Amino acid sequence: RVDQIFVNMERLRWMPPPRERRYLVVNVPAFDLTAFEDGKPVLRMPVIVGRPSRPTPMFYDRMTEVTFLPSWTAPVKIARRDILPKVKEDPEYLERNRIKVFSDWSANACEVDPRSIDWASVRPENLVQKFKQEPGPQNALGTIRFTLENDFDIFLHDTPHKELFAKPVRGFSSGCIRVADAAALAEFVLKENVNWPRDKIEEAMAGDHTFVVNLTRPVAVQVAYRTAFVEDDGTMEFRGDTYGRDRHLGRVLGLASVP
Repeated sequence: RVDQIFVNMERLRWMPPPRERRYLVVNVPAFDLTAFEDGKPVLRMPVIVGRPSRPTPMFYDRMTEVTFLPSWTAPVKIARRDILPKVKEDPEYLERNRIKVFSDWSANACEVDPRSIDWASVRPENLVQKFKQEPGPQNALGTIRFTLENDFDIFLHDTPHKELFAKPVRGFSSGCIRVADAAALAEFVLKENVNWPRDKIEEAMAGDHTFVVNLTRPVAVQVAYRTAFVEDDGTMEFRGDTYGRDRHLGRVLGLASVP
């Protein structure tokens, strides 16, 4: 445990906690998110992070906008690795999940009838079509998307699969971060905007059209990897090395006993 603490202290040198008055910290191995205001935690919730084969990276960023009832355009890798096999397996998959198909990835791509494509003959590396899921309760992003600025194309969002939050180990996503209580997080993020009280947030989540709210003051977001940390009451906590990063860093630092 001493070596595990040492590894985490080394990692803190690279990316100390944000200094802004209001910020979020996502701790990947703890599968949780904490919102801070004036140095004190004011909100905490479980999150779902990237599976080991598609890990969530560590980074420091800014949240710039909140989108209610977002649509979802599947990234190329997810379209090829996840959606295409499901389409081949189930001809009704696209219609059932309200996913539209577009001819290509260009800005002026036209929508095409998925029944006009021989999906069985499409290989992942040759897939040129774009998949876009319509807003709604079953949308992969749920009812709210929290937009960040990073180059990893990672952001925070709601999810229709609330049942996964009951799992003790929550590495299920393709890298993005799913939050357990999107309404509470939106309330924190939009706190300085008097036009967006909790009841209006819930109304927008239950609405019938997409709505984007730009943050006049972006909220700092840190996505961290801390397997050893101290709770507010002084309790020392340890978590599993989800992505094997402690073991790797321990070897680099010459530590043999990192769990």
